[in-house]
Amino acid sequence: MIGGYTSFSDSKLINNGYILSRGGDIRLADGFDNSDGTIVFERSLTLDGTFTTDRLGSLTRTSVTHESIVMATGTFNNTGRTTDVYTAFGGAGRTQIRALVGGTLTSSGDATLSIYWGAGTISKSPSARARG
Repeated sequence: MIGGYTSFSDSKLINNGYILSRGGDIRLADGFDNSDGTIVFERSLTLDGTFTTDRLGSLTRTSVTHESIVMATGTFNNTGRTTDVYTAFGGAGRTQIRALVGGTLTSSGDATLSIYWGAGTISKSPSARARG
């Protein structure tokens, strides 16, 4: 269990198990791999570097307050994919993406998505649809 701020930045995290953060913030550096793991978090999860949904594994938010947020500060490579923001990024809550490459984004639940046009890039005009 993690509390406070925890950063996995000095080495490439490969999680094949379970990470639980209660009230803390988690930051995963470039090269992280959670494809066979589970991360349960209450406040914030920051994803650095370039990643695809294959490396996200299972993400679960335990809170849907304004503090519960996934911040993709790196590049989310969604080329050739349709990604459900609600499912991929841990359920209801806020998700912010700095740079998005390709694909289609949907939401099957109560998820809020922000793409930072001024701070990052959108490549190949991805389409965004909301369902629910």
